[in-house]
Amino acid sequence: MNQPVRMGRSPVRWVAFGFGVGLVPVAPGTFGTLIAIPLVVLLAFLGSWLYAIVCVALVGMAIMVADRVEHQLGQEDAGVIVIDEVAGFVVAMAFLPVKLWVVVIAFAIFRLLDILKPPPIDWIERRFKGGVAIVADDVVAGLLTNAVVHLLLLLVGSP
Repeated sequence: MNQPVRMGRSPVRWVAFGFGVGLVPVAPGTFGTLIAIPLVVLLAFLGSWLYAIVCVALVGMAIMVADRVEHQLGQEDAGVIVIDEVAGFVVAMAFLPVKLWVVVIAFAIFRLLDILKPPPIDWIERRFKGGVAIVADDVVAGLLTNAVVHLLLLLVGSP
């Protein structure tokens, strides 16, 4: 029988589990994405290029943290690890206006892509292992979300 996962005092687990959000029993990935929203709002104040720099750093950190915690847990892509959803949603919102309707649409598209894992997301998840596999599929889902939302903004003529 599997032991319940605990955060303990490990700062790496706190980050990987989204400060405890990953331990919710239902839809931890959705809750992980929700905690990314305040981060996106804060990052939007930095301006586009600083947002992009932080975004790249966050993805790199997420890969390292996810890899380490995956090894600690001995489980491949454990659902309690939600730093990948945080990083993926930050990517999804890069260079987009932080307006309520944009965030809601991006959130819905990102979650849909992360859950359904259409190509190339499924290929990325199968192709890699460890922290790269955990985070890369969410980054690709974020990139696809970003492209779709940019297209929608062009179609509706809103900045």
